[in-house]
Amino acid sequence: MSDFCVSVPPSWVNEPRDVSVLAQEAAEIPCLARGYPAPVSSWHKHDGSSLMLLGSGATANSGRAEGSGRLQFHVTSDGTLRIPSVTPYLQGRYTCKADNGVGAALSKTVMIRVNGSYLLALAIFVSTPTITYEAPN
Repeated sequence: MSDFCVSVPPSWVNEPRDVSVLAQEAAEIPCLARGYPAPVSSWHKHDGSSLMLLGSGATANSGRAEGSGRLQFHVTSDGTLRIPSVTPYLQGRYTCKADNGVGAALSKTVMIRVNGSYLLALAIFVSTPTITYEAPN
């Protein structure tokens, strides 16, 4: 007797959606698809940089800010993009793609909006005030 396998194109289990988050808060965007064989998920930021490429069931990948060693994002084995502390730099459009080579790949572009980012920018660029006291003559 021989084995019989049916290939199934990817379909969304938990589709990515736009998120709005306060600066320095955490953000999570799911990207979970099913199919046979299991789909491989990848995330891309629309500035052209690839955040990660992760297969279902694989170990999670992380990204660190260049030169700082600070964690910027983490992608779980189920394809969820986790950002522990969103900064204005991370605001933008991101695309999740789930593909298993059967039929059309799934692709969804979402927006991460950072609220309060102008306050963070002001804190960086505003200098510390100087208080001067002149004694009366």
